Amino acid sequence: LLGRGIADLPGFAIATWAAFAGVVGLRSLLAFTGQIALGRVAARAIADLRTQIYGSYLRAPIDFYDRNFSANLVSSLTTDAAYIQGSLESALPTLARNIPTMLFALALLFYLNWQMALWLCVAGSPMLVGVIAVGRRNRGLTRAGQASLGQMAVVAQESFLGLRLIKGLTQETFFRHRFARQIE
Repeated sequence: LLGRGIADLPGFAIATWAAFAGVVGLRSLLAFTGQIALGRVAARAIADLRTQIYGSYLRAPIDFYDRNFSANLVSSLTTDAAYIQGSLESALPTLARNIPTMLFALALLFYLNWQMALWLCVAGSPMLVGVIAVGRRNRGLTRAGQASLGQMAVVAQESFLGLRLIKGLTQETFFRHRFARQIE
């Protein structure tokens, strides 16, 4: 095959290579188009989410603001929403590509050898449970990180608003240590 030219290949082989090239090209084009489209959808969804959250903040009673620092509220509008947008922009295209591929592969496996396919489904179930557990743990860690980030923003905001007082009372070291504790 390597020593012969494409003109020497049988018609079926040429058609197979052409179909393969076409499928790869089409998949690349659809992946690119899907990435752009899902990015726009994610950006619009996050803008709507931010608008709804901001509206609910404005309608909240005054005691809500007594219980929540303004930096935490701003953090939820900015950082939390940015994390959601990043997740949408990366996870949705991956799911859109991989789920049909996996379903096709599973159907093909059932067609070729249904006993092996059934065994793989049974053996793969515990792995799915593990993936779900890891996902829940990561979500908890992300929430804890966001809470810590919010507290760090509170300390920074307080110190910036009272900077003249902090400098006048020579409390720079205290606030630097307080900020460092929030980052840890």
